[in-house]
Amino acid sequence: MEIPTFESFPNYLGSASVSSVDRGVYSVAEREAQIRREEQEKREAEERRRQAEEERMKRIAEEEERARLEAEENRKRLQNMFKPRNLMKRLHEDAQAEKVFPTYGSKLPDVDFGISENTPEQPTQVRNDEEKPVQFQSPYEAPKPRIAPGNDIPVSQRHNPFASRGGAVAFTAPQPTMVETPKTVIEPEPGVQSTSVFKEAAAQAELDEQLVMRKRQAEFEKRHLEEMQELERQRREAEEAARKAEEELAAAKAEMQRQQEEAKAEAARLEAEKEAAIKAEAARLEAEKAEEEEGISDADMAENDAKSRKGPDIDMVSGVAGLKSAAGGNPYLIDKQKFVYNFPPEDILKHYPISATVYEDPENDPNGQIIVETLAQFRIGTSLIGVQHGPTFTLYELSLAPGIKVTAVLNLAENLAMQLSVEDVRILAPIPGKVAIGVEVPNKKRDVIGFDVMMPALKGKFYKIPMVLGKTITGDSIVIDLAKTPHLLVAGTTGSGKSVCINGLICSVLYTKTPKEVRMILVDPKMVELSLYNGIPHLLTPVITDAKKALKAMNFVVEEMERRMALFSSVGAKKIEEYNEKITNKGLLRVKLPYIMVIIDEFADLMLAVGKELETSIKRITAVARFCGIHLVLATQRPSADVITGVIKSNIPTQIAFAVSNSMNSRIIIDQVGAEKLLGRGDMLYNNPEARQPSRIQGAYIDSEIEEIVDFVKTQGEPDYIDESYFEDDDDEEEEDVESAQTDAAEDKFMRAWKIVSDRGEASGSFLQRKMGIGYNTAANLIEQLEEAGYVGPARGSKPREILKYYGTE
Repeated sequence: MEIPTFESFPNYLGSASVSSVDRGVYSVAEREAQIRREEQEKREAEERRRQAEEERMKRIAEEEERARLEAEENRKRLQNMFKPRNLMKRLHEDAQAEKVFPTYGSKLPDVDFGISENTPEQPTQVRNDEEKPVQFQSPYEAPKPRIAPGNDIPVSQRHNPFASRGGAVAFTAPQPTMVETPKTVIEPEPGVQSTSVFKEAAAQAELDEQLVMRKRQAEFEKRHLEEMQELERQRREAEEAARKAEEELAAAKAEMQRQQEEAKAEAARLEAEKEAAIKAEAARLEAEKAEEEEGISDADMAENDAKSRKGPDIDMVSGVAGLKSAAGGNPYLIDKQKFVYNFPPEDILKHYPISATVYEDPENDPNGQIIVETLAQFRIGTSLIGVQHGPTFTLYELSLAPGIKVTAVLNLAENLAMQLSVEDVRILAPIPGKVAIGVEVPNKKRDVIGFDVMMPALKGKFYKIPMVLGKTITGDSIVIDLAKTPHLLVAGTTGSGKSVCINGLICSVLYTKTPKEVRMILVDPKMVELSLYNGIPHLLTPVITDAKKALKAMNFVVEEMERRMALFSSVGAKKIEEYNEKITNKGLLRVKLPYIMVIIDEFADLMLAVGKELETSIKRITAVARFCGIHLVLATQRPSADVITGVIKSNIPTQIAFAVSNSMNSRIIIDQVGAEKLLGRGDMLYNNPEARQPSRIQGAYIDSEIEEIVDFVKTQGEPDYIDESYFEDDDDEEEEDVESAQTDAAEDKFMRAWKIVSDRGEASGSFLQRKMGIGYNTAANLIEQLEEAGYVGPARGSKPREILKYYGTE
């Protein structure tokens, strides 16, 4: 359930208790962020442990494979060493080193064993001292020894290559396998075999090899045990960290729950305080109204004695002059509104989901790579340094290689649009405040910014006349104060979002301001966009659709502006805020002046109909009305130079440009190109005089909810319109004057006007208009006639004329 924030409560409740709950909510958010960071660190530690385990198992497998290969090599080497022919060759090499057999004391004959790399095992031939060939066969296949006839050389006297040398080599019988001489062939006796003199050495070598293998195995097992112990230690540490994290998470959740309960309790307490304050305010207003009603009768009695005084300085107790509620010229404003104005509920507003695809790593964004590669084809080296995803478009931030001119990128917008398969791109060269250029690329699927997501920003701050715009590419909600702009120009083609923007402005006021705070005059020549607002209590007139009535409404605004300036002068104030503050602090029986917002849709149509007169009134309003709390909004589909003249534009420094047809129209609105590249459907450029460059914003969308909002607002009070006499045609009014003279022949129109101003104690054309039901021109003529007759004094600027002679004194 959403925790209510203190920004949603009225300002008069104060902000002393706001910080405590805010700190609680913020601390919960910080704790959640810390828990997420710890979980991320835990996952990273687990991943590092898994990678370390894989590396360790890989090293173990490599060690085992290396040990196996070494063992296999040693086995083959030993097998090759103890082959018979290799053994005999080694014995001969050892004996050859001494050249003498110790047993016989004779020199060792040269022996050729006939062993080479490619020679198969064959019986070795040996020559004796007499160079007679001697052949040996393998001792393991020795045949029965025999002596050939005629051989007179004993076997024991022949040279024996296997004789003992210092006891290191010994054979059981010094008999070769086969000996051939030219005369005698000797063969070994049956069952007699030669024994290898290296049997003990071979056994010892095998033992040594086994010892080495065992030693390596022991070292391997020791390392493996140490690694397993290290892994076990890391596992225990990870489990301990996970346990602590779980405990902290549980504690954080408990703390969060506690803070939420405290916030709910605080919200309930504030709600109770709010209800109590509302009841107290209602009781105070009731008491004030009773006092006002008593004051009305007193004021009527005082006005009947107008001959003995000059009357009040000016109608200073009315919020707006000329209202119907000022019945019979009563200077007090009769409050027809509810004492407690309830704002529309937020659940009326629709919610639109967000569906944009966001890449966490800019390098993974395919459009960014396409931009870099396309610029590289034109020998413009760039690197992608950032990506900002917005609801309508995505901004790609690029850094240029040294030596590349910024202007070189501006001419490649069409090439980039073609490679990206989009209608158009907008290039920022450079991005304001950054050492980079930007390329704004439309999103394939655009998100809708609903009016509901703007409500926290709308109600989170005090605005005199709030206006919701939308969100920037960074997700910031933009809400401006029309009282600070102080006037606004809105332009864009059909379907660009201009009308939705105007509806957003009106709904922003309906959601935050009462009729006592802001009043409106709506002009809609098309008769389709603003007509549904008829009947809301904020209106000063029904929605105006006629050009002549629109001009008269502007004349009324000028008169109201002059009246307010006179009010400010009477209390020594310079602007509306100072005036309202002074009459409140001094406890004067006056109503605070509401702000007046004048919205003219399709301003171009009015300029074609009434032209110069309308421009004159607008020039006066835009020049002075900001100090009087009167603010103007002009909207048009045709931003041409003959509509938005230099005089009008010079007094309206704030502009909103939606999509236009060409760059010339863009220059007329915001003094630079760019609006012709906007995407429509709420895509706007907001030009604020305090900023160097216009801000690109996706406008908040509101459409079908407007009817429900208007229906709810109508239940909060009835509209108090300006008297219709302000909008009557002069020709019709003159005819009515003639009819009045015929029905009342005894009373001249001039004398009647003199009586009215005498009873009033002051003379003004607007008062005669209301009392006599005549037009502006007729009332002005009567005032001039009274001045020529010496009944009223000369004009005193914005103040009413002084009565020189009262009616009936002649």
